[in-house]
Amino acid sequence: EEGNTHHNAKRFEEAVIDYSRAIELDPTYALAYINRGYAYYNKQQYEQAMRDYTRALELDPNNTWVRDNKARLEKKMGKR
Repeated sequence: EEGNTHHNAKRFEEAVIDYSRAIELDPTYALAYINRGYAYYNKQQYEQAMRDYTRALELDPNNTWVRDNKARLEKKMGKR
């Protein structure tokens, strides 16, 4: 929840820290990877965002939001 508050306030570094804590508590929590990936994306740390989106899809393969955003990121990074 704190991660979302930080993210909405555009405090992306604080959001990354909070989402990372959530992942430490539950490494299978796909939403934490999704949100941290989006925070990384907003910080223009695209490799980290890609890692988190990839992990989120491993945990939640039917998540179309992540799949679509990962594809956009791949295109942005020139991987498509």
